[in-house]
Amino acid sequence: MLQLSSVRGKLSWPVVLVALLFLLAAAAAVLGLWPARRQAAELSSQISMLEGREEQLLLAIGERSTLERRQQELQESLEVWAKTLPTQYDLPRVLQALDDLASSFGFTVQALEHVPLALKAGGQTGIFSLSLQLETDDTVPGYLAQLQGIFPSLHLKQVVLGYLGENRYALALQGDLEVVIVQPGAALGWEPPQVEREGTARLAAGAFGVAFERVGAFINGGVQLLGIVDMVDSRMALIAHDGEKRWVKQGDRLGSAVVTGISPNTVLLDVDGVQLKLTLGG
Repeated sequence: MLQLSSVRGKLSWPVVLVALLFLLAAAAAVLGLWPARRQAAELSSQISMLEGREEQLLLAIGERSTLERRQQELQESLEVWAKTLPTQYDLPRVLQALDDLASSFGFTVQALEHVPLALKAGGQTGIFSLSLQLETDDTVPGYLAQLQGIFPSLHLKQVVLGYLGENRYALALQGDLEVVIVQPGAALGWEPPQVEREGTARLAAGAFGVAFERVGAFINGGVQLLGIVDMVDSRMALIAHDGEKRWVKQGDRLGSAVVTGISPNTVLLDVDGVQLKLTLGG
């Protein structure tokens, strides 16, 4: 067994000094390499991040042409809508365009009214509520198609068509016109399209005629009330129709009409939803 005293005897100051110098050199080497390793790890991380960014950049460059084409399409769409949708300052021209459209169809404008502008949420668009009354002919379908084509932002809420006789009609429209809100002094790009009447759709020949022909058979002397008799539990009426006389009670049919009521002096008829009243001596 090695004795401690023998080790101490072999140690000398030169040996100790060499050992200390060796330890110091080893420590210095370790301390010098540690920052280098840390920097190497940081550089590796940065290189990985740059490689990822490079891939993203290459993808963006690859999509650039697609994005530029999409941007061009959006710009063209904006230009089209700028010419299609009126602004709040275009209202006078809108009203004039409505009048011109009616005139091009030979219609007579009976009334054209609007209410003040109402802003929608966000303040970028607004609504003008319009009310239009016209006297028209059987080209009403073509007119409505043209109206919607000229004003795509006009949302019709109510369309009422009435028959005036001799192929003339009363047309009443109510709707909301959506407009773009622009700042004062902004350039106005809206222009109403040209009206094209070629191939104009018309009302079907019997759209109104059938019902009114049936009604016409019961007016102007076509049907006469000759008398009314009170029975025990009902009333009977003597009516002349199509050259024949017959007794009818409530609920009976008289041609295309239904007897809906009999009073002491009158008889009520329903002809395809049209209510007629026959009076004794009338």
